This record gives sequence, C-alpha cells and structure tokens, in this order.
Amino acid sequence: MSDDPRHALGRDAERLAQAWLEARGLSLVCANWRGRRGELDLVMRDRGIIAVIEVRARIGRPHDDARASVDRRKAHRLTSAIREYLCFSGLGDSLPVRVDLVTVCGPRWRPTLRWWRNAVRIVL
Repeated sequence: MSDDPRHALGRDAERLAQAWLEARGLSLVCANWRGRRGELDLVMRDRGIIAVIEVRARIGRPHDDARASVDRRKAHRLTSAIREYLCFSGLGDSLPVRVDLVTVCGPRWRPTLRWWRNAVRIVL
C-alpha cells in the first residue's frame, strides 16, 4: 500500500461512492478490479445493466472540475480495461454496459457526491 495521500483520498472516495450508490439500489459486483489494461474503480449492477463507475475525488474543488478530468485518453484506457474485465468475468455476454461517473467534492469533512449516468461514451 502506498502512503501517498492522494491514494488514501481515492480509496476513501471509492468507499463513500460505493455506499452512496448501494443506498440508491445498485449492488456491488467488484471493486478495484485491476487487469493488464487498467483498473476499474467500481463495477455495479443497476437492475439489468452493468454500471462501471469511475470515481473522481476533488476535495475543495467543484464537481465540474472532476467531471472534466475524464478526458479522451482516460476514456480510451477505461474502454480497454472494461473489455478485459468483460472477457474475464463473462458479464458482457448477457448484460448491457454503461460507464458512469461519481464525483466526490467539497470539504473533506463533508463532501458532496454527484452521479452522472452514461458519463463516458465507450464502444465495446
């Protein structure tokens, strides 16, 4: 494990996002899946859809800053990692997939979360 404060912030934001999404009816399939082509923060089931959740934490900065941080390069890496995960898990054969973004922003002691469904366009 790294002692880098950014990694701790990221892990905390992912745990917070997971609990927040579960309270909204999603169920966890896996967290922090790491393959050769990248990492997926959260893979969740939203009714009959596999939702791959990219979590972005920006303490002290607005949500739009966090949303803008998912650029084309990041979308390409996500697509590669998702393809690898779907081959590994077999889930892509039976369920549609979307990529959502959850931003965790504001003061560290009281962050706010926003959820964008279909935030990242991918072609599988």
